[in-house]
Amino acid sequence: MEQHAAVAADRSTLGDVDPVTRDDIRALAVGPHAPKVSIHLPTHRMGAEVRQDPVQLRKLLDRATERLVEDGYRDDVDLLLGPARALLDDAAFWQHQSDGLAVFASPELHRHLRVPIQLSPAVHVGDTFRVAPLAPLLSGDGEFLLLALSQNDVRLFAGTRSTMRQLDTGPIPTSMAVALEHEDPERQLQARSVGGGEAMYHGHGVGEHDKAAVERYLRAVEHGLHDLLGTDRRPLVLACVGYYVPIFRSVSRQVDVVELAIEGNPDHAKPLELHAAAWERVRDRFDTGRRAWARYREALGTPNVSRTLTDAAARAAEGRVDTLFVSDHVDPDDDRYDAVEVDRAILATLAASGEVVAVPAGQLPGGEAAAAILRY
Repeated sequence: MEQHAAVAADRSTLGDVDPVTRDDIRALAVGPHAPKVSIHLPTHRMGAEVRQDPVQLRKLLDRATERLVEDGYRDDVDLLLGPARALLDDAAFWQHQSDGLAVFASPELHRHLRVPIQLSPAVHVGDTFRVAPLAPLLSGDGEFLLLALSQNDVRLFAGTRSTMRQLDTGPIPTSMAVALEHEDPERQLQARSVGGGEAMYHGHGVGEHDKAAVERYLRAVEHGLHDLLGTDRRPLVLACVGYYVPIFRSVSRQVDVVELAIEGNPDHAKPLELHAAAWERVRDRFDTGRRAWARYREALGTPNVSRTLTDAAARAAEGRVDTLFVSDHVDPDDDRYDAVEVDRAILATLAASGEVVAVPAGQLPGGEAAAAILRY
């Protein structure tokens, strides 16, 4: 049985992001009762603009209040919007934001999600939550591991396309000195001779004793990694000097060590930099959207596709949609289609265990907001 690391750092290393899964969005279809309130706004990770984020949410909550009163829900305002208004005075909450905030409220549910995409300020009140702006988070994702190791430090991360969190290294030695501290004095001297910086690993003339010390160190790291993760099948990206890579590969029992490492001393690399480099090395493994779009193009002209939003939404309601494609920018004011119908199509597709893939605006034929591959 695969074993994942049990302990993670308290907060994301890329700002505070709430990973959005298909189950998260599927849960927004639960509960038959209106009204359902959706509020979206852009937020800021740092800087003076952070102070404006609660101000903007307050304005949007006031707009939501007006809509609810207009629709005859005056008595429900406090029940629906109270939890969101409580966030306004939570200073710690606003200091830990990502790029956007989505708030959902209904008689059955109160939820807020900090997301790594810019959201346009918007309020929607109706019998369906506004979920289309979150569609880009539902495809092309998956989790990978990143092992950043140098002579002086070992860090382990778990990442996705938009998040990365640092894991507790547990039994993994945190440096070469720690890994080799119980060796006899002669071996310790050899290990220290490797030290004094990482520059020598880029060059030539590394002695056999030095190689042996590095191999013992990397074996100790790998042993701890295996104890921590077991036969974990997530792709593992290495961030280390190039000299370490073939040695680690030769001793590793990890199922999937990504071929292309992030070469160089990672000690001073920020998590954001490591994440960007790691994602470049694994993104093709998780690019389900591109493969699905190729399937759609191949199926054009057959009964197995829906080319319009109206037809795709109807088929989704029947549970027939295998993969729903939606524009990554659905303008609710665009009179060419009904934005609520897009939301319903997404929720119905996920409810029937289908896939949702966001595609660039304008890619769908005829300027449509959605299309689909059908199961039958």
